[in-house]
Amino acid sequence: SDMPVQLALYDDQGIETRHWINEGETLLILPKRSVTSVEIDPDQISPDMNRGNNTYPRSAFFGASQGLSLRPFTGFDRSQKLDLFYGLLAGFNSSDGLYLGPSLSNATIDPKAFRFYGTMAYAFNSKSPVGLFKASYDHYLKSDLFRKLELKFGVKSFHFEDNELWGYQRRYTKFEPQFRVHFNHGQKSKVLSDISYRTLFINEEFANFSLGEFSGLEGDMSLIHELKYRFNNYSTLNPFRFEMGLEQQSYQGFEDQSYLKLSASLNSSFYFGENFYIDARLFGGKFLTNTERNTSSYANSFVRGSYALMSQGFNDYKYDGYFVNRLNQNIDYDRQVSMTDGGFKTALGSQYNIGLSNDMMFSLNLTSSFPAKLPKFLPLRAFADFGYFTQYDFNAALMQGEFLYSGGLYLDYKAFQVYLPLINSSAINDIYASENISTFGRLTFRFDIHQFDWWDFVDDYKF
Repeated sequence: SDMPVQLALYDDQGIETRHWINEGETLLILPKRSVTSVEIDPDQISPDMNRGNNTYPRSAFFGASQGLSLRPFTGFDRSQKLDLFYGLLAGFNSSDGLYLGPSLSNATIDPKAFRFYGTMAYAFNSKSPVGLFKASYDHYLKSDLFRKLELKFGVKSFHFEDNELWGYQRRYTKFEPQFRVHFNHGQKSKVLSDISYRTLFINEEFANFSLGEFSGLEGDMSLIHELKYRFNNYSTLNPFRFEMGLEQQSYQGFEDQSYLKLSASLNSSFYFGENFYIDARLFGGKFLTNTERNTSSYANSFVRGSYALMSQGFNDYKYDGYFVNRLNQNIDYDRQVSMTDGGFKTALGSQYNIGLSNDMMFSLNLTSSFPAKLPKFLPLRAFADFGYFTQYDFNAALMQGEFLYSGGLYLDYKAFQVYLPLINSSAINDIYASENISTFGRLTFRFDIHQFDWWDFVDDYKF
């Protein structure tokens, strides 16, 4: 052990005695007695990635020596028992409405080698079950190059459109197997990196019509391959995170269609004092191949994988985010944005092609605090977004580039932000003017549910 740890011994009478094992000590000589079980760190005061192997003897029941325990979704795992934590999930989206149901997990904030989380809820608007499940397993490697192999699997199923005219709701179901290899940089290093591969099996329902009448829903399966490298430096002064990935998809649109695209992003933080900092994000993306490069259609079932300066629910084709609204035409719910692709904070909806590209895109996103210290209940920040993208111009028969910018103020409540764009490119302002959108009507919001996921926090090395 790299630090002192306590050892508890239990005899056949249930009497407990404790001994300290000092740093570097591998042998402990005990008085002769009848010992029936042993437990390391019984009070759980030492950090541990897997408390399931802290007891001896261990049973075949996931390493638990004293059976199963059902507990509320709080607290730490106990090494003697297999703890299952239960809770209640409540959520909302514009297609399913309010959904409510039980959740079950074998781990909370105490990470384990094998962990799972699942929930099945009833949606009151779509009147159907929705939910998600995910599981992961960490296998630690004895290698100078790699630290661990992580195997992950996830399932998610919700509705993404509620058509009130024809009385149907369209559902998506996503299956996501993934493996990730973590490089070994040493225990004291401030650098962490990994390479991952995931395959997305996404089934989307589409409406069929016969003689002008709705005749039912039919599923269509998409298959997306994604290879990604991540490098994280979490030094105190200037932490940064670099990601680069390849994505490929072949699909049937009007004909056999496919694309291969390369994307990269760099996030960095710069501190200039106790209260003043600037966060910068650079993003760049290029389609290496794309059968639909020279089209004027974007981000739909016929032309897939389009880049977006303004990421919203309707162009989240991999269903990685949790959006209140995806395809329903609702101005109140259509103001949610996501920090993917171009990262703009303006929300213009699916009716406009501005900021979409089947060719290439670059962006710079800046956020900053104010030099003066503000009250904690008023986390006011400033933001500025700059982006360049290309679209095919049929009249000129060539690619045309366009530069956009947007900036303003926002409130940063960590997992929830509210943005107010104040200064925008003329192309964005023209849309605001044509829709008679007032200054405060431009308000958008971002809800990062991954901030609540401790497993993702540990795996993704967020700073």
